[in-house]
Amino acid sequence: MATKKKEKTILALNPQKKGVEIVVSQREKYLIDEETYLDHYFYPGKVLSDEEVLLLKKASKNKKASDYLVLLLSRGRYTYHQLFQKLETKYPLGEKEIKSLLAPYVENGLIDDKSYALDYASSKAEQGYGRNYILDALKERGVNSTLAHSPEVMEAMDSSLEVLPDLITSLKKRKSNLSRQKQEEAIQQALLRRGYSYSEIEEALRSLKEEETPEEIEKAHEEEKLLLRNEARKWYNSFTRSPSFSTLSPMEKKKKLTEKLLRRGFPLAEVKEELDKKEEYSEL
Repeated sequence: MATKKKEKTILALNPQKKGVEIVVSQREKYLIDEETYLDHYFYPGKVLSDEEVLLLKKASKNKKASDYLVLLLSRGRYTYHQLFQKLETKYPLGEKEIKSLLAPYVENGLIDDKSYALDYASSKAEQGYGRNYILDALKERGVNSTLAHSPEVMEAMDSSLEVLPDLITSLKKRKSNLSRQKQEEAIQQALLRRGYSYSEIEEALRSLKEEETPEEIEKAHEEEKLLLRNEARKWYNSFTRSPSFSTLSPMEKKKKLTEKLLRRGFPLAEVKEELDKKEEYSEL
């Protein structure tokens, strides 16, 4: 004999700030929006059909997803793709259901990928991020390529070139403990990570060098010589404390120290000039 399926009956209707809660049991409650509630005849004591139970489950799920969407939009800006993914991940909704939830916000402009792309590009460019970084970020956020490459967005991206000289100057100060060669390499790598192209970086570095006064050039040269002297003495003292270094000939010692300083980015001629000071490097 087949077991009779237990009927589900509405026990109570609880008006809520965001809709109506339909109580079927202590553990089974459905919060639905007012529109869905008014479109159907629900009342305490009503025995629900299987179709009505499914309708309540779907309506409750959509209500939660809709509330979550409103919460997201109140906290920040997102692209259409980002919101779609968040809803799809959090709730078991189909593509059609998610598109239906997003549609009103697209129509009223709260979800606008073009506006998002333009504002994002402007903000990141102002912060010192180049075109490549911004394009990758927009792609990751689901902005289509045509929109990302639109003239307005590209113009906003290219404003990053205006802050590039100041960015290089700031990086130079942070990398002042490096030789000119290593400093330039470090700056290039930092700017490449920020999305600037090699050609943009080279052009900016060249322009800054052309703007240097003779006094600034001389000052940089003296600072480089001082840095070389300090590095040479540091490594010389370090090497002389090593027992294995004492077994080397003066030529081998000089070669080892020279190679170390060359790897630090100092020019060969200046390294030779520094290490030829016998009063400083007596073992060479």
